[in-house]
Amino acid sequence: MKFDLTKSVLDFKGKPILSKDEDKKDCDYTYQMMLQTLAVTDLEEDKDDFKGKSKKYKLGLKIFSHCHIELSDEDRIWLKERSALVWNSTLLSGRLGDFLDSPMVEEKK
Repeated sequence: MKFDLTKSVLDFKGKPILSKDEDKKDCDYTYQMMLQTLAVTDLEEDKDDFKGKSKKYKLGLKIFSHCHIELSDEDRIWLKERSALVWNSTLLSGRLGDFLDSPMVEEKK
């Protein structure tokens, strides 16, 4: 399934959640920013071997490098589970779940 990572993450009122860009200016918090955090955050409970770390690294490269990406069902499940471990936020985990269950609609040629 293909996803548009440039979409803004919305609060409960439907307004974009704000973050800071590289220049410390306010910007919308996007799904690309959200997935980047999940891909690179190491947790105490992570017990990955080389294969596991390599898989996370490749997913991180894909997320950092592209605004529209394909995600396998396995990647989507891992990202959803990871969100519950990384954030203590019902909103962020819920929005991520909705996003990962709603891929981009591909235009028919």
